[in-house]
Amino acid sequence: MKGAIFSLLEDAYQKRDKVAVIAFRGNSAEIVLGITRSVERARKKLQVLPTGGKTPLAHGLALGYEFLQAARAQDADLAPLLVLVSDGRANVSLHGTDPAEEALAIAERIGLAGIPAWVIDSEQGFIRLGLPVELAKALGGRYSRLDELGSREIAAAVRQ
Repeated sequence: MKGAIFSLLEDAYQKRDKVAVIAFRGNSAEIVLGITRSVERARKKLQVLPTGGKTPLAHGLALGYEFLQAARAQDADLAPLLVLVSDGRANVSLHGTDPAEEALAIAERIGLAGIPAWVIDSEQGFIRLGLPVELAKALGGRYSRLDELGSREIAAAVRQ
């Protein structure tokens, strides 16, 4: 998963784009890195970022939505792309209801706000729940499986 994110950062560096990183793990989400052109700072933050454990997916999406809306209000020229890298195993609720349904509802709100999105599905194993596919549909965005992407494919998809 981190390899895919590093590929995205490399493409951002080459195009001189800005990036921000929001991580969700444990019981909440947090802004790990605000909007910056420093891909190296983003890389350093991600290298020490732990993965695994609980997945507060709805909180991550909600924080991402709020963050991008605030950024758009400050910079009318901002052309955001929300990239969600997740296995979709939402298991922490934001409002005390079904975590997956909460995540889908927030994804729908993001899609209706016209924020372009790309879901990179990192779900592995024999049993797949398929929530990343549903999230991509709710977002009105692109869907890709992580195990089918190389760094070239990631860079090409971001350019599109």
